[in-house]
Amino acid sequence: MEASDDEFGVSNADLEALKMDRTLLTGQTSVQQARSIIEEASPMAAMQLVNLARFATSETVRLRASTEILSRAGVEAGEGKSDDGKEPWSDLFDKVVKEISSQAEAYANKGGSDKSHSEDE
Repeated sequence: MEASDDEFGVSNADLEALKMDRTLLTGQTSVQQARSIIEEASPMAAMQLVNLARFATSETVRLRASTEILSRAGVEAGEGKSDDGKEPWSDLFDKVVKEISSQAEAYANKGGSDKSHSEDE
């Protein structure tokens, strides 16, 4: 973990990256820059919601995360299956699970090789 200079856990590298972005995006207001940061973080936030829905120890957290996922996918409570017999959210859920699984596998493979290398030293 990187050194942090503030109470919110923002690393020095994050602050430097923000400074660089601000110099490159001089035509943007602070609000536009903030919106860009949030848009860039959206895929990670979506994956975190799915992780919470799948793995949170609290049933309440899993339910709330699942509800948020369905809401953002445009699925309203009480909607039934579509004409093809599938739940309206199933394709989106399958895509997100596939993405998370592939990233988790890549991370595990990378972590495993790094760990075995460091143990040899």
